Amino acid sequence: MMVRHIRLLWSIKQLGQQRHDAVHIAKTLGLPPAVCRQLVTQSRHFSLEHLRQLYAAALEADVTFKTSNKPPRAILEELILHVCGRGTKPIYPPVY
Repeated sequence: MMVRHIRLLWSIKQLGQQRHDAVHIAKTLGLPPAVCRQLVTQSRHFSLEHLRQLYAAALEADVTFKTSNKPPRAILEELILHVCGRGTKPIYPPVY
């Protein structure tokens, strides 16, 4: 779900920069207009480059899930820290 949300924000940001309105963006992406308006508002908080970096981090996490023996929880924690802007270094062992 998080990757989908990042991808939607990225798509909306690109379409918005091409001067498309929320109704056109909603139709293009197959979203309800109300949901699209919320995403348009959210997309204003990110640059295209930042969204690209977040998507790349999510892709890297997905590949790591599928190709390593790293604990899934650690991979997800690392991704969440990256998304929150606190770096990409995992916390080992997890602090409870």
